[in-house]
Amino acid sequence: MTNPSTDLQALTALVTEQRDQYTALKSLADQQQALIEQGQAEQLLSVISKRQSVIDRLGDLSRQIDPHRAALTQLVESTHDQTNAALRTLVREVQDLLQSIIQQDQRDTQQLQAARDQVATTIKTTNTSRAVHAAYQRQQANTNRFTNKQG
Repeated sequence: MTNPSTDLQALTALVTEQRDQYTALKSLADQQQALIEQGQAEQLLSVISKRQSVIDRLGDLSRQIDPHRAALTQLVESTHDQTNAALRTLVREVQDLLQSIIQQDQRDTQQLQAARDQVATTIKTTNTSRAVHAAYQRQQANTNRFTNKQG
């Protein structure tokens, strides 16, 4: 049988690391937003790669916490001693960070979609302009071949 105090300490350590990873992810999300605004595609790819590493680590932590999730919920909601208060604070910080990251990612997605749509419109306009220009040149070539050589 495991010691509940040891389990609580281990769970607190896992949630602390989870909070730290979400803090790192939030920092990378802020960098991502700045790079999107600046149109820095290469640096953006680097940040996305770093984010993926953090997300992978968060997945590992989540798998470690999952078997204790019911106990974690019960601990956070039940008693109000100092250790549980610290754990409650950690859980709240994790939830707040996750919500902030999700909102930031949604804004970034909208911004990237708007930029994509703008590029698509620019390409379409450019292609249309080229087609009009080519048609005008063909029209001019046809008109010029019937001109009078005497002027």
